[in-house]
Amino acid sequence: TDAFDASPAEQCDALLTFIAAWLRELHGGQGLEKAAFVEVQVRDMGCFEEVNASYARFFGGSPPPRVCIETPLPPPLHLRVRLLLLHQKGGEAAANPTVSKDDSVEFLRVQSISTWAMACIGPYSQALRVEQWLLSAGMLGLVPHTMTFPTASDAVAAAVIGSATNLCDAIDATVKAGTCTQWRSELWMLMRSLRNVLQVMSNGFGRVCLAQVYVKHGECCLDEARSAVLGYLRREAGDTAPIITCVEVPRLPKDGSIELNVLCAAGEAESGRSRLTSQLHQGGIVVSLASLDLSDGGRIRVAEGSLNDASSVFGTGEEFNADHGLVQLTRLCVSRAVTDFRCHGSCSKLVGDDNKAVMAGVGISVQVQFAPPCAHSLVEASVRVTMQEVGLDETW
Repeated sequence: TDAFDASPAEQCDALLTFIAAWLRELHGGQGLEKAAFVEVQVRDMGCFEEVNASYARFFGGSPPPRVCIETPLPPPLHLRVRLLLLHQKGGEAAANPTVSKDDSVEFLRVQSISTWAMACIGPYSQALRVEQWLLSAGMLGLVPHTMTFPTASDAVAAAVIGSATNLCDAIDATVKAGTCTQWRSELWMLMRSLRNVLQVMSNGFGRVCLAQVYVKHGECCLDEARSAVLGYLRREAGDTAPIITCVEVPRLPKDGSIELNVLCAAGEAESGRSRLTSQLHQGGIVVSLASLDLSDGGRIRVAEGSLNDASSVFGTGEEFNADHGLVQLTRLCVSRAVTDFRCHGSCSKLVGDDNKAVMAGVGISVQVQFAPPCAHSLVEASVRVTMQEVGLDETW
């Protein structure tokens, strides 16, 4: 349509206008106020400010938590939006205090400069609690009272302003020595802000079920980032074992090195412990399935796939086709995730003409980073084919 030739802000306006109308049609007049979490992907992080200006017009005083990342979207697309929806949504945010409530939903939105947590850098709330879940926005490692990224010396100074006697505020040894990389300085500050936000929402690191980590390309090894995040979480809760996913992206807001958002158990729900349920190796493809069971019977399943040795996918005698490899990886990841849901699901419903049973309420999110633009259509097609093969219709 004409929107494809538009600017990033115009595409954002057209996309959210369409989504809002579609939601109102599906849900009896309720639109974007149903959003509990939004993931915004942009092709160029340079459009962050203009997209924010357009995005803000679609949400009231209590916008949902959000994460924004740069991904290699195929031209002419400037942005992609993924939403997690509520059955109900709370009212407008109160100006003071910063937490707004209704009977079932609670928001935290900090817009002023403080010393305890970074302020919002866009139209979103830092956290939202609904029923047994708490969702945080993507946090960056900005020093709260300057809103700039820290050096090692900045991190030490910020700890003095805060509560340096608190074990959770202790500086990482490499930060204190001034020998750490930039991402470690930012991660320390990020985890401090996140911990304070969760505490205001009567939550904490011990209740984190899922942590999603986004690392700027070239900053660090993903396993190293995963280990560092788990180390900080265990300062407050020594035996916590959440699912931690790590993704490398081209760029983050404010040119940050690392961004993190979490899903926590809230209310009387217990966070449970994650475990690696299985790992599948096929050629150069590795798919890992992680599972976390909650005390109330709820489950979180995450399938992560990687293409470690591209040359081995088709054998040494045939030139590797990167697009085909991504398709294989996508189909394998989706099919294994659905199989895992079926094996552990306690409730099911019938979908499709062949009456295959699948979990009621299953949500599957497939993210492919650094895919060549020409591969997007192939990956999307592979997802659709896989969904049909496992008995899921296109509404899932």
